[in-house]
Amino acid sequence: MDNFTERRKYQRCSGSICKAVISVNGGRQEEIELCDISAGGIKFASQSRYEENTSLTVSLTVYSLLSEFKMKIDGYIIRVERAKHGYAYSVKFDDISIYNQVQLDEIINSHINSINSNRHAAEDGIYTFMLVPKGRPPALKKVQR
Repeated sequence: MDNFTERRKYQRCSGSICKAVISVNGGRQEEIELCDISAGGIKFASQSRYEENTSLTVSLTVYSLLSEFKMKIDGYIIRVERAKHGYAYSVKFDDISIYNQVQLDEIINSHINSINSNRHAAEDGIYTFMLVPKGRPPALKKVQR
């Protein structure tokens, strides 16, 4: 196995954990197809053409278990690649609050851990309910007296 140095500061996962909309210079908003996301940036696909170093605002709705979080993050395009149906863009966040960065990193790590775990997580659609009767069974009432 080859040894390599991980360049990334944050883990990344598929864009399935969130929905994203971008706007350039406060202009028209475009819902984008996220390829992946990390606490440091995103990769997305679009038919629209943007140049490298274009500043943009990313509005994210991040889904975590039974909650959703909304955040707006400024960033800029660091790489443009030609894709099958348009372009693929890599965006680096440059104005993300430490709170949003930690929150996003924790959600991504939790998502990755649940995928790699053999145990079921709430987002798998499998729930366990414990039904507690209103009263105690007669046998338990006698024992506790």
